[in-house]
Amino acid sequence: LSRYLPSNKFQFEMINPDLNRDRYPEGDPFVPSLYSQDYLFACVMLSNPLFWHEMQFLSEERKAQLLPVMQLWKEHRDRFAKLDVMPVGEKPSGRSITGFLLSEKEKSEYLLVFREVTDRVGASFAVKGELVGAEVLFSNASATASVTAEGVAVSLSEPRSWALVRLTTK
Repeated sequence: LSRYLPSNKFQFEMINPDLNRDRYPEGDPFVPSLYSQDYLFACVMLSNPLFWHEMQFLSEERKAQLLPVMQLWKEHRDRFAKLDVMPVGEKPSGRSITGFLLSEKEKSEYLLVFREVTDRVGASFAVKGELVGAEVLFSNASATASVTAEGVAVSLSEPRSWALVRLTTK
């Protein structure tokens, strides 16, 4: 949708991944409980996130996963809301490396990357503007970002991981 409509005009739900575990087939690699709470929040943080659960049912472990990404989001959300959000990478399929590029006119500012359930550790993304730096602001795994001739290359050490990268352009 972000290709056609501003993502900050939508509310997207974030679930409690530990509820209703019995409703998923055993061995399914996409069971919500396999994803960290910060990953689930990162999926919706460029919209108006909606917590589709009562916080008292969220485990202490899940709350601890959520706290740092919420702090990061609060620090950057006003800027996120002013930027254009465009999908980058592969189409999300559960087995891709995908994400969003946040930019203003011809200047890229952030890259939000998701490594879904795939053996591939990274991908390269084209960005707007002449890129001079890429800094990983936060990730739930070991992550690197580097400037390449094509744009920026991002590597994530684990499946079901994500990274927010700040981009510096001339």
